[in-house]
Amino acid sequence: MALLQSRRSQSLQQSSSASCTRKKKLKIIKLLSVCSFIALFVFSSMVTKTFELEKKMNVGIGNALEEFNDLIIADDMNSDDNGSSSNNNNNADARDDLNDEIEIVTRGSSFDDDGRAGRGKHGGTAEEEEKEEVMKLLRERALDRFGKETHEYFRARDFDFSSVVVAMDTVYGDKADVFDVKFTDVNGKKTHFLIGEQLGAVLEKEERLISRTHKSCALVGNSGTLLKSGFGDEIDEHEAVMRVNFAPVKNFRKDVGVKTTYDFSNRENARRLVEKGWENSRPESVALFFELSSPTNRKRIFEPLVKKYGKALKVQFLHPGFVNRAHDLWNVLKTIIEKEKKKSFHDKPMSGWYAVNFMMQRCESLDLYGFEPYTSKAKATAPYHYFDQVQGVVSVHSFDFAVFAYQKFAKVFPLRIRTSKGWMTT
Repeated sequence: MALLQSRRSQSLQQSSSASCTRKKKLKIIKLLSVCSFIALFVFSSMVTKTFELEKKMNVGIGNALEEFNDLIIADDMNSDDNGSSSNNNNNADARDDLNDEIEIVTRGSSFDDDGRAGRGKHGGTAEEEEKEEVMKLLRERALDRFGKETHEYFRARDFDFSSVVVAMDTVYGDKADVFDVKFTDVNGKKTHFLIGEQLGAVLEKEERLISRTHKSCALVGNSGTLLKSGFGDEIDEHEAVMRVNFAPVKNFRKDVGVKTTYDFSNRENARRLVEKGWENSRPESVALFFELSSPTNRKRIFEPLVKKYGKALKVQFLHPGFVNRAHDLWNVLKTIIEKEKKKSFHDKPMSGWYAVNFMMQRCESLDLYGFEPYTSKAKATAPYHYFDQVQGVVSVHSFDFAVFAYQKFAKVFPLRIRTSKGWMTT
């Protein structure tokens, strides 16, 4: 009997112990569940706050960038844009105009690393294939007029794409005081901006009426290498002569000539006309500007310019579509030439790049003077400009790249580069 009671007692103790163990396990499980829930809650809160913080940071950064951009645009009115090869009237500011700069998608190249030597990929010589590629690049961007009075465009029905200058027949608008300038952006989509009555009043009725063609042309840069060159008479023998940024000819006639058909100018020199007057007055020439798409330039420079000079100044504007296509060509050739030369170049074209592309549309042949590449003060053998003593700047533009590109143009178009030692070879 005593043995039976002892076994019952042990059984009860074991059952009680097991029950306690189960209760402890349940408590532990509940505690772990609570901890997991708390951890999950904290983690979710942290993620939410992180997203909110990131969103605020993005908004803040975006606002900061917009404010910085506005400051750049405003301050850019007090800075120069480097001109063509050795072309500007003051040291250029090293900053780009973030608002007006066109972003371009760089395309690939079909050129080999070994340049022009040997056979090409498609059976012809590398030289022949290079000519075909350059011609294709020009034609696809409607940059292949080459002085022809009649021309079949790559996109024949799209004058927004193929126009060179802004005229009444290359803008839209039913009202006499509102003109809508449409062009193709870098993504192949249509975009536009409006110009008012003041700028619209200087537009010619038809682009073809102002798109005169010339048998022979000279484009005169501002390089100091022109000093003592004696090129003046040679330059003036051309049917049409373009000068850049209103460079002076007085006292330099022997070296740069005096004949002027076009004065090609960046916005900085246009602003000087407004603020300081026309120091190097050439009323017989056409003043050609290429930065019309910027609302800042239109409001602060070009409208006051037209208001001040009226019909005394013959004003024309490059079509923004043309400017965009020329800039696109720069980027494509930059990829090709960087691969060939195994070196990097700056992204921003100089004024002279657009001047050369414009003259290639108007002229059957083109000779460049004062376009020897300025690469550094240490290597310079002449002043930066032929008319002053300002220090050269190469932190924004790559003048040597521009010459490499012009040499490619010379393979498909009668373009030559004059130097003190003769004509530069391609």
